Amino acid sequence: MQLRLAALIGLLLFSGSAAQPVDSPIAVTPGLDARYELGARFQSEAAGIAFNGPAGCREIRRAGGDQLVQYVNEEKKWSLSVSRAALSQPMRMLTEPDPNDRTKMRAGMLDSTVLQMQSDAPGAEVLRQDFINVGDVEVGMIAMRATVGLETRLTQRALVRAHDRLYYSFTFITPAPREGSLEQDPEARKVVDLFSRVVDSIKVLDQSRLIEEQNQRLFRTRALFVNLTEERIRRAITGEMWLRLIRAGKDVGYTYVVEEVASDLPRRGDAGRAGGADGVRVGIRSRTFPEKGAQVDAETWWFVTFDRRNEVWSSIGIITAPDGTREDYGEFGSADREIKRTLDPQADAADPNDPRQPSVRQSEVYTLHVTRNTRQIRGDQIERQLPPFYLPQALGHLLPRLLPLNEPKTYLFAVWVSDSREVMKRYIDVDSESTVTLAGQKVRAVPIHDRIGVEGSVTTHYVSPDGKYLGSVNEDSQITVLASDKATLEKIWSNPNLTRPADVPGK
Repeated sequence: MQLRLAALIGLLLFSGSAAQPVDSPIAVTPGLDARYELGARFQSEAAGIAFNGPAGCREIRRAGGDQLVQYVNEEKKWSLSVSRAALSQPMRMLTEPDPNDRTKMRAGMLDSTVLQMQSDAPGAEVLRQDFINVGDVEVGMIAMRATVGLETRLTQRALVRAHDRLYYSFTFITPAPREGSLEQDPEARKVVDLFSRVVDSIKVLDQSRLIEEQNQRLFRTRALFVNLTEERIRRAITGEMWLRLIRAGKDVGYTYVVEEVASDLPRRGDAGRAGGADGVRVGIRSRTFPEKGAQVDAETWWFVTFDRRNEVWSSIGIITAPDGTREDYGEFGSADREIKRTLDPQADAADPNDPRQPSVRQSEVYTLHVTRNTRQIRGDQIERQLPPFYLPQALGHLLPRLLPLNEPKTYLFAVWVSDSREVMKRYIDVDSESTVTLAGQKVRAVPIHDRIGVEGSVTTHYVSPDGKYLGSVNEDSQITVLASDKATLEKIWSNPNLTRPADVPGK
């Protein structure tokens, strides 16, 4: 998968890049014993949490998804994972009577988590299950001992309640004695005390400022969508593009892009959707060399109708490792907006002139379906309900050329991020026109800062004042995508494959 990420990073730069996990060096607070003390403070306004992790551990920050950060000490076999869970239905910390039926009990987060942990590790011994307060925050504490094979592990978990729909989970896994009381084992006592201090350091952060900023971004996004007409999209289509992929000053790949008006993906052995609405179709062929002897070839087609109601895409690739082994992967997706009608006695009648017609309520349903094939999993099915500010992938590719460039503005979109297998927030900041340095050349351009998540790695796209795409730069990865031409790529690479991507299967 890392080869695939490296190979596709140029495409990610151009259409919105997701920050990859950041693996930081061991963090130790000066003056503290690195074995059983707290380390540097982790704080994320986007995640809404702050705490001190254990010292002497490698910190691995996660971009996107539910897991926020992990602390690992390979020598001691420690692992602390921190994640957040946004619940679809409210849930209290403790089990309590159901307010709608006092004869029944409604399970709380603490009891539900213990049952799930016991199901995952049959025979596990529950050592602790209680409830504490850290400041004004409710925390459920769990400790379990389980033996798997020749190893016995102590799992300590803290469930931090931000509110009834949002919980944080801190899971600390360490070696444990197979039998006897933990109080009699010096190492076990120390890790229990260490985890208690981690929990004591937890603070749930106020996210009101962030929420207000997101609302302002969404207001501008709605205005952009209103003005995103078919004519405007057509003007942004260039026909063909050739891109250089450069890492730390060295060419590591290239991309050929086709942009055109169509009514579907190019179907092999099929005429496509009869009478389908027109839209924009983007085809991408890329070849990258992420390391010596390795090569990745990828072909992608994106299509979306001009009204953004229907989207479909196909992405396939082949990874050739340095030892000559090959691995293929693929992803196929669609997103559709539909009007659905449901019976609702409180709604207006379907036909006010006919009393026999039932009362119905109309609502728009926006659904994403994705099928993924990798070496590990074939036919992985993913379905997500999409928000109104979802940005289809073809338009995400065109976005730097679709944005108003006359003044600084910020936007927020929801986008599908393949490597995270999730719909995530994409933040866009349009800067003021200025003189910038791109690939060693000074040019006049409008910088557009692009990131997945509030704290994601920033990719800066450069667009000329008249809307022409010039290139993109990600300082963290030292990756530059540079607009080029066919002749230049043919000089840099021997026999580059700059042909149109192949058609996708007809069905």
